[in-house]
Amino acid sequence: MDNFITMFIRVGTLSLMILAGVIARKKGVLNVDSTRALSSLLMNYIYPPTIFASLVSGYTFKELLGSWIYPVSELVVFLIGFAVGAVVLRFFRKRSDAERRMFHYQCSLLNFMFMPLPLVLGMFGEKGVAILSLGFVGGEIGVWTIGIVAITGGFSPKELKKVICMPMLAIMLAVVVLVSLEFMPWLLPQKGTFYDMLCQNIVGTCRSMGAGTVGVSMIIAGSNMAGLKLDKIFQPFHITLAACRLLLIPALCLLALHFMPIPAEGRMICYLVALMPCSIASAAYSTCFNADPETAATAILTTHVGCLITVPLWMAIIS
Repeated sequence: MDNFITMFIRVGTLSLMILAGVIARKKGVLNVDSTRALSSLLMNYIYPPTIFASLVSGYTFKELLGSWIYPVSELVVFLIGFAVGAVVLRFFRKRSDAERRMFHYQCSLLNFMFMPLPLVLGMFGEKGVAILSLGFVGGEIGVWTIGIVAITGGFSPKELKKVICMPMLAIMLAVVVLVSLEFMPWLLPQKGTFYDMLCQNIVGTCRSMGAGTVGVSMIIAGSNMAGLKLDKIFQPFHITLAACRLLLIPALCLLALHFMPIPAEGRMICYLVALMPCSIASAAYSTCFNADPETAATAILTTHVGCLITVPLWMAIIS
């Protein structure tokens, strides 16, 4: 019972940040156009520096290769969600194409970093955060591969170019840096030198730029939520999506992860990630890829409210 209450409080207080976006939209500080512009700002200028700084400052190339199970585990979680979404969508053929693509995306992806980060830090400390960050690589690859297929309905020559976006370029640049440092160690900065100060300040600047990623993402989500009509939340389409994301998909993911060779120290963290609600960033992606913002916002709202109960319950069952 204590574990349930502790997890309930942690998830609940984090979700409160969404209220800032709701209030901003209700007071007219944000509207549809400004929310779309804020989404573009997040995707192209705020989020990418976070990716780059996390990778180049946290790992070496060998560490990334040696900890392959963590990014692979997240990709497995995404693939299970993708498969479930593809099957369940067969029952909603009359919904619009934009709604169906957003449904598939929300089943495929989850909040694999912003929501679990403070939870992991509180439960497992810095060591847990390091493990979570290793899975981040697989998560980002999944966003721009599995996620792109789901939200666009498949790769076409027109949509394929969207894979080469700022977040993916940030990943590619970070990998290039890590590979260069691995095979050309003379590139490593010596402490106290001008080169060392330059490198530290570049990474520090990236961290500073990316520091607003969580807050801005939740403001965007809250702004999209503010325009929702409550009667639509209880439609079978949206209830089914929430049930898939919080109950069916986690059950299948926990089963799959149980049979994977995940080290004991990281197994519970992988389990926790699989239980997370829909991706906050999906509110931004919905406008960037011409999917349905209302479906995205509704899914974020229903799953973040629902996870106040489901995450503590799942953790109580598996712990």
